[in-house]
Amino acid sequence: MEIFDWELVHPRCRSAMMALADDLAKSYGLGMTPTRFRPFEGFRDPKRQSVALRGGTSRASAWSSPHQYGLAVDFVARVGDGWSWADTHDWEFLARCALARGLECQTKGLEWDKSHVQHPVWHRLKAVLKPEISGSMA
Repeated sequence: MEIFDWELVHPRCRSAMMALADDLAKSYGLGMTPTRFRPFEGFRDPKRQSVALRGGTSRASAWSSPHQYGLAVDFVARVGDGWSWADTHDWEFLARCALARGLECQTKGLEWDKSHVQHPVWHRLKAVLKPEISGSMA
């Protein structure tokens, strides 16, 4: 059973992310997309972010990703009981739906991370974070 904790998504973007999840589920059900996108990961603590960086699934170090602030959710294709990041999924549909909700997906610099959806307030927050606290802002 899938469990995603929406309480760990920042209140500033929670409703938009939940609406996106609903849009994606309805669109799949109506046959508008062949891909069943589901929220996979939202908040990451610094330890989990470091693991993602070492594993190559993130390019951001601890405290330099919007995931640590609850401002990002990865929506991944659900295939049977597993997850898939295959290029054959309808990632463009995900990006269009995110944009329609005022969110960012596959933006400049993040084209490689097709499942990553973030709130645009991240750019303002990133600009005020102190480099000695936040590290590289990749």
